Amino acid sequence: MLNEQLQAARALADAGKASRPYIDFDHAGGEAAAIPTEFFWADGIRLRVEWTAAGAAAVSGRVYSYFSPEFFADKSGKVTAIPAVGPIGALVNTPAFQEIERIAASLTAQKSMIEIAKALGLPETAAEAEILAKIAELQSAATESATEAANLKAALAAKEKEAADLARAAVTAEVERHAASACIPDAAKPLIVEAILKDGAEGRKILASFKPAQKPAAGAPPFKAGASGKDASGAAILAEYRSKTGEDRRKFYAANADAIHAASSAE
Repeated sequence: MLNEQLQAARALADAGKASRPYIDFDHAGGEAAAIPTEFFWADGIRLRVEWTAAGAAAVSGRVYSYFSPEFFADKSGKVTAIPAVGPIGALVNTPAFQEIERIAASLTAQKSMIEIAKALGLPETAAEAEILAKIAELQSAATESATEAANLKAALAAKEKEAADLARAAVTAEVERHAASACIPDAAKPLIVEAILKDGAEGRKILASFKPAQKPAAGAPPFKAGASGKDASGAAILAEYRSKTGEDRRKFYAANADAIHAASSAE
């Protein structure tokens, strides 16, 4: 209600139909110390003002310490209106209400609000409600941005997994096609797939080392086997291959592919 009356009085003054509301010194009705711009609520009724040079000097120089308001009240003591003409309060050193906060503290809070408004890209005269609304808007935007970033990250991870799965499927199919004409042990296939995925050129060298099976040439000497029915040297190579893991196993393949192939076929 008080702010509505203040804004109406300011509008009339801007239109040249009335004198502007102001704050003087010691209720003397003389020089203006400040021009009131807005009433607002912050642990009580507060008044935002634009200081005149004299008013700013009086406050910063601690010549005056308090603001003493002028208003009308009903019989119950409820504030009903501010003066329609003349000052609506004054800078004083002995206020009528001892509970009134010192201007220095109020001015510090006002300056803090001005700095917050400027940081938010709002005008210095922005009301507290505008400042809070802007903060809420920025918080909402930050939440939306975080959600959007999380969604994009999840979508990217899904696409990367899809691409990896497609690549694995393609390489697996390549190995199976080669195995159709070359005897590749089942246990070796996933290792070859991993080798190709890690380094395509090196992995395919291992794959190519598995040659298509050939029938023994006519007149070739019979296969010599040990007591177990297996070539002893081939069995040793196969056993050594199976004992290796990782990169060592792949390198062993590349160096002993024919022997491993022959020993695996003889099992």
